[in-house]
Amino acid sequence: SDLTHGNVNLALLALLVAAARPWHAQRDLHAGLWIGLAAAVKVTPLLFALHFARKRAWRALGGVALGLAAG
Repeated sequence: SDLTHGNVNLALLALLVAAARPWHAQRDLHAGLWIGLAAAVKVTPLLFALHFARKRAWRALGGVALGLAAG
């Protein structure tokens, strides 16, 4: 019933959990792609892009851009 009322937090959590697995496995592009898709749903996950920039994970930032374009 949360989705029918416009509450997308559970779907957003699923996208962020999907991003955590490839990030842990050093697959930066895939992690960034999931973060980008989450940011297309809600703007808050773009804070992870700041983390990627601080860590100089350029492939992850490229994945964020691809995820935003796909979303």
